[in-house]
Amino acid sequence: MIAPTTRFPREFMPQSSSILIGGRTVSYSIRQSGRTRRAGLRVTAEGLCVHLPRAASPKKAEPLIRAHEDWVLKHLDRLEARRRETRLCIDGLPAMLFRGETVAVRRARGLKRVALEEGAIRISPAVADPALALEQWLREECRAALMGPLAAAEARTGRRHTGLTIRGQKTRWGSCSASGGLSFNWRLIQAPPAVLDYVACHEVAHLSVPNHSPAFWTLVADICPHWQASRRWLRDNQHRLMAPLDTLFEPLPMKDHT
Repeated sequence: MIAPTTRFPREFMPQSSSILIGGRTVSYSIRQSGRTRRAGLRVTAEGLCVHLPRAASPKKAEPLIRAHEDWVLKHLDRLEARRRETRLCIDGLPAMLFRGETVAVRRARGLKRVALEEGAIRISPAVADPALALEQWLREECRAALMGPLAAAEARTGRRHTGLTIRGQKTRWGSCSASGGLSFNWRLIQAPPAVLDYVACHEVAHLSVPNHSPAFWTLVADICPHWQASRRWLRDNQHRLMAPLDTLFEPLPMKDHT
């Protein structure tokens, strides 16, 4: 599994929930690990995360958040401000990354739902929920884009996956199950092809080595020589990839038009 932070044993995979604080609903994830000694909170590009010792009850998360409500809201506001400041724009139109390129997102007639036309992602005005329609389209594009990298990596390793799932994980870019099923985050379609290739190679490598031992990284380097640069790109740009699609359909800040 590849994630912005770390890998978790199956029984302690991150859980997701939400809480009402400060008059707003806040989503958060819970991570439990044997290496965590004390419960703590962290706000990253993916949002709020509660870190708990392995033996702790997940029920401890909500009281911990409420006890630090002001801190949580302050840091979430900072995260949202950063996302807005880094919003992409082309000729006054909202834009997003698609396969590493900045493309405008606009409503356009003559479409059934969503399509990439003339260098822009166009969404039919008839679509009631443009963000949802866009996500569904991006999921399909991500699945199609993964076919080549997966086939190439599996040809190098001689291993084959048993299933492919495209999901909307909050804490992972990809994962490999014990049965050989691979799962990838649809947001990866925003990244350059080389980055998508790296994540595909990372998970295919787990078909042979189910951990992050030196042997694993040696295999990754063998099938993906550019893995370090791609890993850095993910770390440096995860705040863009994880930004909610809803923001594309909000009014742009005035400074974005200058």
